[in-house]
Amino acid sequence: MLIVVVLLVGAALTALILQARSYATSDAEHRTRAVAITLAQAPTVAAALDSADPTAVLQPLAVDVQKSGGFDYVVIFGTNGIRYASTDHPELIGQHVYGSYRGP
Repeated sequence: MLIVVVLLVGAALTALILQARSYATSDAEHRTRAVAITLAQAPTVAAALDSADPTAVLQPLAVDVQKSGGFDYVVIFGTNGIRYASTDHPELIGQHVYGSYRGP
């Protein structure tokens, strides 16, 4: 009987850990998407993208968003896939982003 109880408690703990991990991942995805949508619709970003030097405005903005939001990094790129700001690899500014960059 003790073995069954220990197995049930172990299974319950495993389920709780997996559920917490799933929630944390889902929460991070929703938070990231919300910030991305808000940033994309900001008048400052739209004006910067139409300017002669978008990086001059967008790089400091990306750094501010990263620090205030507690994000690991922030990358801002246009609909053409060209990076205009990057807090993790600034040397990639002006290059095309890798992978899928179109929203759902």
